[in-house]
Amino acid sequence: MINVSVAIPSYNTSNYIEKAIKPLLSSKYINEIIIQDDCSESGDLKKLESIITDIKKNSKTNILFFKNENNIGPFENKNKLVNLCSNDLIYVLDADNIPQQKLDNTIDEIIKSNNKNYIYLPSKIYQFKNLHRISKIVSILNKKYVVRFSKENKLVDKKMVKDYILNGTPHTIDKHLMWVLNLGNFFIYKSNFVEHVTKKHSKTELNISADPVAISFYYFENKGKIKLIKSFYHYHRKRGNSWAYTSGGSVLESIELFKKKFVE
Repeated sequence: MINVSVAIPSYNTSNYIEKAIKPLLSSKYINEIIIQDDCSESGDLKKLESIITDIKKNSKTNILFFKNENNIGPFENKNKLVNLCSNDLIYVLDADNIPQQKLDNTIDEIIKSNNKNYIYLPSKIYQFKNLHRISKIVSILNKKYVVRFSKENKLVDKKMVKDYILNGTPHTIDKHLMWVLNLGNFFIYKSNFVEHVTKKHSKTELNISADPVAISFYYFENKGKIKLIKSFYHYHRKRGNSWAYTSGGSVLESIELFKKKFVE
């Protein structure tokens, strides 16, 4: 059986990490969870270490914790995380989000797809601030709680992204393609990530604050694609102190940079 690693980058996220980890422990595929802290504040780091220690006491899953001595940013932190994983198939999950129920169904779909040159992304997300499961229930009546990108499995390539940027062609449903590319929380294969990202771009001088967009671009440059999986979703926490909100405009500048590179 194929084993799966989960790579969780963390930065001042001790209030959320437990809800991110616990649903993963019931997966038949996931045998390794690695958390890499990017130099959180001392109080948050202490709390994070205590929570992880408690979870490990009652889990058969191998849970590893590492911390950076200096803040290196989300791109490099994810890069380090992926390279620490012992399995080839990896779920990169942000520490403030919550994975779906029946995650193994999505893993089954990815294994069947059998393409290591894809980034596997959710076809939808449920947005919440506090109570994540309620967001899925009320999304039936209030569409602001759910964001849909596709109702079916869907492949996205560089040509489609370029078409959106130049012509505004709506290849997705509720949000545009650059929004999808910046979503993160994806499955990748380590072997291809190392080839496309680690070896070529780990020390890039480009503004890679929008790290999921940068990773997507590097895959596209190597004839990779994004696959939106119909069964794949997560609960996406909306919070005002996330990286996108606290980067001082750097994420938006990074997105604009890569939009230009897509059409070069």
